Amino acid sequence: MNSCSWPFREVDINANTRDSGYTMAQVRIGRAATEFGLLGEGPTVILLPGRGGEGPDQYDELGPALGEAGYRAVAVNPRGVGRSSGQLANLSLHDLARDVATVIRALGGPAHLVGRALGNRVARCVAVDSPDLVKSVCLISAGGLVAPDRNQKPAKTVGQPRPLRYWRTAGDAHQHAAQTTPIGEWWSGGDAPMLVVQGLADRIAVPENGRRLAEDYADRVELLEIAEAGHRLLFDRPDIVIPAIVNFIDNIESGQRTDPPSPTQDE
Repeated sequence: MNSCSWPFREVDINANTRDSGYTMAQVRIGRAATEFGLLGEGPTVILLPGRGGEGPDQYDELGPALGEAGYRAVAVNPRGVGRSSGQLANLSLHDLARDVATVIRALGGPAHLVGRALGNRVARCVAVDSPDLVKSVCLISAGGLVAPDRNQKPAKTVGQPRPLRYWRTAGDAHQHAAQTTPIGEWWSGGDAPMLVVQGLADRIAVPENGRRLAEDYADRVELLEIAEAGHRLLFDRPDIVIPAIVNFIDNIESGQRTDPPSPTQDE
């Protein structure tokens, strides 16, 4: 076990790896800890899962793709998930954002952020609270402003349905954080360049959320909409989502900004 120090923090590297290739590590502050998986070398990309979910589990395809593209993928387990600990009662998005900021600082930041589902709210909160630590933000299934539409026809699952590990107590706390943190404190995602990848058949994070972001912050937000894709579009359409994210981050790193992708990707 190797470790490197940071003021009042410590990173422990666990030699155990996941099937997807992540090496597990942990940052500690006092009695709290944040666990994350490391994969690859290069500029850091922080990967934030949906509520109650594990980073290495939900990013077992995007992480390796980023590693192959020359990045260091860092898949975070939020509080209450895996070996990540900390108070869960009365949790706010700012608490979860501070945990992520601690990881970025410990790894030498700044970093690109990728968040899916509830993780996209945490990503935006990090970008608002700690803008100096954020190079760009990628949102997958971004919601929060426009309410879910349960009457919409569910999207068809592509291939075999994929089970996701879920930590119920943590998930309830994450949901509380999302519901009680005022939307004005995180919605904008700071002032970093942003890519929003949205499924047109998403009943939870309905497409109007991404369109509002692209409309309100047109100078820095790119919107990619995927036809017939639902809330699980990262798992159902990795053939579209993963290249879009890698290309967006490549352009940020190279100092180039391409024209926004066409509004609807239908493949």
